[in-house]
Amino acid sequence: MKTQTSATGNRGFTLVEIIVVVVIISVLATMIVPGMYAGRSSAQLRGSARQLLVAAQYARDFATTRRCKCRLMIDVDKQQYALAFQQDPQHNPSEFVRLNTGLGRAQGLAEGLRFGRVRIEPREGHDQPPQKIDYITFEPSGQADAAVLEISNGEQTYSVLIAPYTGYAKLIEGTTDDLPNDRLDLDI
Repeated sequence: MKTQTSATGNRGFTLVEIIVVVVIISVLATMIVPGMYAGRSSAQLRGSARQLLVAAQYARDFATTRRCKCRLMIDVDKQQYALAFQQDPQHNPSEFVRLNTGLGRAQGLAEGLRFGRVRIEPREGHDQPPQKIDYITFEPSGQADAAVLEISNGEQTYSVLIAPYTGYAKLIEGTTDDLPNDRLDLDI
């Protein structure tokens, strides 16, 4: 069968060929696009978890360098966190003022992310209020309340762990049932 060519000798595409190409592109798009969104969600989760880690590290550094208590406040209802510090420990030890610069500002979790389990255990002898504790206190000595802060996108979870005796924070992928304990037992 002969195909018709134009005056310049170029052959055109038939309607069937164009439809086949469009179907192939749409099938590939339905396979690739969901994977792209899943990767984006995972990257947002990892990024938000790292931001929370940096905020915890900043709170510890702020407390030790400024020689005042600093708190990482968690608001599970609003899905955000912020830093506050003890402005006048001599005259107003229970008053904490929010930091309004850089990492101290209130940070919300990215869309689609939520705080999972938030476990905070105040240090021994710590002045704890009777209601639920929604903050981690970092002391000028470097110590802090032991904590596990989980952030999840529904499929994947990252946890920020805060050690009580050193106040150091670290990020792990997944969940943990144990609060961090960096205390060394020298009687072993």
